[in-house]
Amino acid sequence: MTAHGKQAASSQPIRLLVVDDHPVVLDALQEWLGRVKMFTVVGACNSAAEALACLADLSPEIVLIDVNMPQISGVEAAPMIKQRNPAIRVVLMSLDDAQVAVARRLPSVDGAVHKEQLMDEFPPLVQRLFHP
Repeated sequence: MTAHGKQAASSQPIRLLVVDDHPVVLDALQEWLGRVKMFTVVGACNSAAEALACLADLSPEIVLIDVNMPQISGVEAAPMIKQRNPAIRVVLMSLDDAQVAVARRLPSVDGAVHKEQLMDEFPPLVQRLFHP
């Protein structure tokens, strides 16, 4: 608690699950996000199905998931994640500008970022989601 009786907003890192079907991208994201103090990477999955299966055990507060994945896309997975736990924030990522624009309008998606701008845009987006 602070002197004003409010709980400190940034005292605990945000629990993050990263999902991408490309192993090199997944490893790079895990490495980078693991160095960002505001996050604790609780897991990395290479499919939406794997992520959905891990939600209960990993208890992420936010899922960063690729739009384009085989079998279940990030767009399809977002409402499934929200159905399992409505408190989890879902952020989609893509290399395609049009997909990012569409994803930002989906009711089950809390945000979307272009993969090339991820380092610049993802931390501030998460700040806005958790500390409006």
